[in-house]
Amino acid sequence: MGSSSYVFSSSMGSSSYMISSSVASGSSFGSLSGSCGDDSQLECEGVCGCKVFREQAGFVSDGSGESNYAHDSFCEWMISVPNASSIELVFSFLDTEEGYDFVDIFQCESECCENATLLDSLSGSLFDVAVISSTGIMKIALRSDSVVSLRGFAASWRVLCSGMCDCGIFDGDTGVITDGSGDLQYAGDSRCEWIIAPPLASVIRLSFSFFELLPGDEVQVWECSDGVECFSKNLLESFSGSQSGESVVSSTGIMVLGFQTQSFSQGQGFEAEWAVACNGFCTCGVFEEDAGSLTDGSGPLADYMDMSRCEWMIAPPGASAIRLEFGFFETHQGDFVRVLECDDEFCSSSVILANIRGLQTGSEYVSRTGFMKVEFSSDGDTGGPGFEADWSVICNNYCACGTFRDQTGTISDGSGQLDVMDKSRCEWIIAPPRALSIELTFPFFETVGGDYVLVLECTDETCGSSTELAFLSGSQSGIRVTSGTGVVKLQLISDNDVQSPGFEANWQAFLPASGDCSCSWIQTNANSARQLDMGIAQSRDECIALVRSNCWWATIANFGGGDGAGSCYCQDGEERSVDESGRESCWLEEVPSSCDFCHCEWIRNNYNTEGELYVGDADSQQECIELVRRDCPWATIANFAGASGSGECWCQEGNDRTPDETSAYESCWIESVSEECSIGDCAWTAQGPAFAYTCSGSNPPVWHPGDGTCQCGPTYGATEPPFAIEGPEQRRTAQASSNRKLLQVEFQPLDRYARRAGMSSSGASSTVSSSSTYGSSTITSSFFSSLSSYGSSGGLYSSNIMSSIFMSSFMTFSFSGGLPLLPCDGCQNC
Repeated sequence: MGSSSYVFSSSMGSSSYMISSSVASGSSFGSLSGSCGDDSQLECEGVCGCKVFREQAGFVSDGSGESNYAHDSFCEWMISVPNASSIELVFSFLDTEEGYDFVDIFQCESECCENATLLDSLSGSLFDVAVISSTGIMKIALRSDSVVSLRGFAASWRVLCSGMCDCGIFDGDTGVITDGSGDLQYAGDSRCEWIIAPPLASVIRLSFSFFELLPGDEVQVWECSDGVECFSKNLLESFSGSQSGESVVSSTGIMVLGFQTQSFSQGQGFEAEWAVACNGFCTCGVFEEDAGSLTDGSGPLADYMDMSRCEWMIAPPGASAIRLEFGFFETHQGDFVRVLECDDEFCSSSVILANIRGLQTGSEYVSRTGFMKVEFSSDGDTGGPGFEADWSVICNNYCACGTFRDQTGTISDGSGQLDVMDKSRCEWIIAPPRALSIELTFPFFETVGGDYVLVLECTDETCGSSTELAFLSGSQSGIRVTSGTGVVKLQLISDNDVQSPGFEANWQAFLPASGDCSCSWIQTNANSARQLDMGIAQSRDECIALVRSNCWWATIANFGGGDGAGSCYCQDGEERSVDESGRESCWLEEVPSSCDFCHCEWIRNNYNTEGELYVGDADSQQECIELVRRDCPWATIANFAGASGSGECWCQEGNDRTPDETSAYESCWIESVSEECSIGDCAWTAQGPAFAYTCSGSNPPVWHPGDGTCQCGPTYGATEPPFAIEGPEQRRTAQASSNRKLLQVEFQPLDRYARRAGMSSSGASSTVSSSSTYGSSTITSSFFSSLSSYGSSGGLYSSNIMSSIFMSSFMTFSFSGGLPLLPCDGCQNC
């Protein structure tokens, strides 16, 4: 056979290892000090347990056990099985000092092994490596130096069989077995056998993806309880003819496949996949109870095992929703638990609810199909404390459970003219966005026996923290229950005794009213030295919203409209002396938190990255929400990496709300954010040779400081755009915060504006490029000088200061395409 490499496919992937050794093919290997074929023939320097093996199958290792192999080892093992024509050796692991310590595998023509052919020389850290000898004699040699020693190796061997099959013993967690014929037909008189024996496995599942045999040809599947020798086999299934999608499960952790054909047969063959469904400490199974617990099985005093593969199926009859809650969870970083929502009890199709790892507490997941699968997988590195979880049916029988976010609505037990079914478990969450409180009224309520409805007041949608508001049973009418929070949970529980007519309930959510933005307004304009004009607000509350939305630095909302409309300014300062200015000031720190149109329950995670889109950097969570709403109508998540300031903003879509305290990103599900949370946008339009400002919509505008006019372009007061836009009716939009990048130079450097605009900058005399397809132009220092002309009175800086800042930062911008335009909506007489 000569030098060779062999590819072995398993759960670890496919790998091939080429020969790399100073021992040449055809060399005589080892010093023969005894008779050929006995243990004395073998070199054995080290604690190795050198031996000649003659069994049909078995295991061999470096002999070090839990320790590392010895320095300066030179050890040999021989596998010599009578009448064998081929031997397969499979290394479950190999861990040696790479490039210095080696395991060499040879094939021999005789037990004296005068002319050994090197098959492979392995070094480093490897898993599931297979080496095949084309003779019935194989020799293994370990050689190490005097510096570093590691775990060594462990391997299994078996005698291969006839036909086209690649027979062997497989100890991977997953894999594929076929008759070996590929696109051809299998051979007659084939005798093939495979042993699947992953370490510590307790359950193995084998599924046939393709099966087409001639009559009389057969595949048999056994399970063994006495090791890989399998002297005692229990026949699970026999297959012949044409099959599809058949599955077999071994509950012993060892499975054997036998393939036998008649001498004249030639057929299509078969393909089967196996997977470990349970090993380690786990007690896997299918659970049909309404409630129960599952754990990794390691208990409080031990860590779970490496390479664990465990799964549990939760499928209570009649369930339509199941909740799984982790009371304790701590795994090593490479180990994880996957929670799946399945379509049926076989989980033939599924949706991933969560991939959980690390340190968690109180995580909760719900399957809305009534079928849930939990999978646990650990790598070969370090174990961890593990996890404990409780499941319970939260919806079954007639109930239409769910989470409701409308301001008003009706729920019922779902039985209609019938009675509530026995053993009902139903749950409803009412969580309208921005709700301050919720009122429930029950026009009809009648339960009997041990049936009842529980009403809970919750702090958030998960209802991890709750207070009981009412325990309702018996026959009642006109019941009224009011919560002090914006989230309420209802639970219906019925026993297995007498059935009840049920109930109906209406809810109404109370949202923040105008008075909820109350503030101790003081008649003063003493802090006007540092202010920015926000234009006309229709009320004091709207002025607060404008200031909060547009001036992150402001501490004061300054309003001049009394009880009607008036001008609104962002201000900063602490002077509270009353004056005769006719203007009022509200210190924002006094405004209740309920006055927050952009409130969102941000969750620290970044698990919904598939198909995500980067939309620029944002200066706040609110700005990221608005960027996502503006640029990604498909997105359900605003993902932000700037919890302590500015950062990246991404559009995402998904529903994995698993907390990850190690993530630098936070996610907001924007369905819960009020539509009133808006910063606005603005557009230029080209109308023939002349240009005009066009502002549309009803979002708050960005005003020109000082003269109260709305400006849609970056020149702040120019009568026309500083560059041309090719083509009629072309328009571009940008974020209001981009506008503020130029106004508030003291707080945000200019290169941040350049980055938001899709350009790059590197300081003085920078050249900046944009990939925009709209026209081209060059803006020089004169452009920035024109910026200094804005608002010399009432502005943030004087013209000299502005000119100095801009000119010292950038001398020239050269770019292809137009500068993204700046925001302005709802303007009058723009």
